[in-house]
Amino acid sequence: MKLVIYLKTTIKNDLSNKIQHIMNNYESALQTGLNSQDFVKENQSVANFEFGYKKLIDLVST
Repeated sequence: MKLVIYLKTTIKNDLSNKIQHIMNNYESALQTGLNSQDFVKENQSVANFEFGYKKLIDLVST
């Protein structure tokens, strides 16, 4: 029972800390989000997905 309470408190505090960090570093967090968005747009496509999926199937099938 103590472990469950500890984990719930830790998770709650961890989320609170993350939110506080974002609020305190808004410009940095915004730039991180924009960079991530650009990365996904540039690197994710149907062709890349199909290639990766085929590679996975080939790996598992052999």
